[in-house]
Amino acid sequence: FIAVALGGFLGPLAGGRVAVRIGAKRAYLFWIGIQVLGVLLLFAPWLPVLLLGGFLGGFASIGLTAVTLTRTREIAGAAAGAAWARTTLAFASAQALTGLLLAALFSATHSHDHLVAVALLFSLAAFVPVSTRRAASATTGA
Repeated sequence: FIAVALGGFLGPLAGGRVAVRIGAKRAYLFWIGIQVLGVLLLFAPWLPVLLLGGFLGGFASIGLTAVTLTRTREIAGAAAGAAWARTTLAFASAQALTGLLLAALFSATHSHDHLVAVALLFSLAAFVPVSTRRAASATTGA
């Protein structure tokens, strides 16, 4: 828990700065990459590696908040506040539903490995919207 909390504290501090410096789109892909690495490390049987995975998971997942806020401001401009409010509502709802589904999965399997596998799948899926948008922008010239 301490490793995740420390990462969660440092991730947003770095996320906003990096997003402003290299652009939110690139920072988003970088942060998702860190999250995928952190989740992969959770499959390891060694405590130091598990702690690093927890730190990276907290760093990336909470740090994505700052990156996403920067991207929202880039896209929405003056309407970013309203867009962020809607995004926060959607995120909270999805987080609650996901928590319930993961609790049911753990209740059925009694395995953390299944939870980590689901986290890995969702983390990998997070690359798709940005990658797809980039490919669409390249073909349309937008």
